[in-house]
Amino acid sequence: MVLLCLLIVYLALSVVLQCMVGSIDTSALTSFVGLALGVSATAFLFVLDRECEDREWERQLRSSGAACVLLALSVACCIVGGSLPTPVAFRTSWWFVGVLLLLEVHLALVLIHRLRRFRLSNDVAFFFVHIGLWLALFSGMVGEGDAYDVRALVSPGESVSTGMDAGGKVRPLGYSLHLYDLKVDSDGNGKPVHYEAGIMIDSVPHRLAVNAPVSVGFSDDIYISGYRPAGYDGGKRPAACVLQIVRQPWKYPMLLGIVMLMVGIVWYVFSTKPRGRSMPC
Repeated sequence: MVLLCLLIVYLALSVVLQCMVGSIDTSALTSFVGLALGVSATAFLFVLDRECEDREWERQLRSSGAACVLLALSVACCIVGGSLPTPVAFRTSWWFVGVLLLLEVHLALVLIHRLRRFRLSNDVAFFFVHIGLWLALFSGMVGEGDAYDVRALVSPGESVSTGMDAGGKVRPLGYSLHLYDLKVDSDGNGKPVHYEAGIMIDSVPHRLAVNAPVSVGFSDDIYISGYRPAGYDGGKRPAACVLQIVRQPWKYPMLLGIVMLMVGIVWYVFSTKPRGRSMPC
């Protein structure tokens, strides 16, 4: 009951903060800062579990009941956030981040507590599921500050080194994009049905087509997401295409977490005995 009251107060406070100051500004939360905060929080939770593992509130926080409540809240937040207008940045809202932080704390406490009683024969599926979910959430939260989705309108012969996000903020890419070729296939009415482009990424040629992006390093994916015909709006502007640059510096750790989660679930299902067993927290 005490834990439930604290949860209600915690969520109410997050809603109040959302109404008073708006969404969280993630521009200062770089991957390095997020990683440092995550490591510090994990160390704190390790000490907390070691010192307070016999306390009733701590047992409730890492119980299966808490897991069900937090997962249900996470799903509810996603449903509500998906129903909001597009400009609303629900991913950086206090109430959504607050629920994810609670879920991360729960998973970390469960993992820390079980590591003390690790048994290879019984705990493999358990750790794959819990570590996978924890890693996927952690990667998404830590990489949020450095992640962005920007677009750049460029004509053949032009070069760009910046993009603009949905909020109108100009972001440097860290490399130059030079469009040297643009091919468009149209139907009988002149409507484009397929287009592809040749781009130079720091003097290295690549071909872009719809649903065929080009990767830059470990974090960036470049898509061709739109086309503007020549003479648009009755003017003399040349044909141009819209390049979409999506940066997700922690996409591979996130993918690893998702794969671990799926492997753990499959492992658990096929290793379950006919009499059945549960996956305790």
